[in-house]
Amino acid sequence: MVKFATFISLVSLAVSLVAAAPAESYNSPLLLKRDDNSDNNAILNFALTLEHLESEFYKEGLRKFQVRDFERAGAADPELARRTFQEIGKDEAIHVTTLQSVIKSLGGNPVPPCKFNFDAALKDVNSFIGTARALEVTGVSAYTGALAALKTAAIQTAGGTIGTVEARHATFLNLVAGGSPIPYAFDTPLSAANVFTIATPFIRSCGTSTSASRVTIPSKLQTRASSRAPS
Repeated sequence: MVKFATFISLVSLAVSLVAAAPAESYNSPLLLKRDDNSDNNAILNFALTLEHLESEFYKEGLRKFQVRDFERAGAADPELARRTFQEIGKDEAIHVTTLQSVIKSLGGNPVPPCKFNFDAALKDVNSFIGTARALEVTGVSAYTGALAALKTAAIQTAGGTIGTVEARHATFLNLVAGGSPIPYAFDTPLSAANVFTIATPFIRSCGTSTSASRVTIPSKLQTRASSRAPS
């Protein structure tokens, strides 16, 4: 259950956290040489699929839920609450364009977005917040699990700059959901298969496929990291 009684202070905290996100003009990964980047591109495209999912989730959620919906849910400052979610959604959209640029700079082809179904996740503001938390916590674990498989230090750094922002989002959403902002001393790295299992319920189809099976799980991530999904 979302504890909106303290929402105003939490949202104020989130504004400062989100403000620390990398600037949209961050371009250092785009200067990399086009060596053998097949593994890197496979991993980055998997990350891009997840960023597409998050970005579209916030777009659909914010189209559906207006200030009055946050007010009805009990937000102390519904305008500030919704505006913070807009900032998180903007971050995810920037992550999408950044990954697309990096993949192109490495000679790869960015995957197009899948078609998603968020009906069950957008029944009300509380389900929107709960799903947002689950996605952001999963994002943190996904990047943690993937970084070691990337072959280039500069790309690892680029991935890390995204992963840390996902962690800021997760901290805010943990608080809003009534939990501890930092529930563990260490984040749990997840394999791509674990992440895919969490994301599958939201994926209607990808490419010409009518199922989520079209998503490619990079071989270097198939057995990496923990089997414990974030809760």
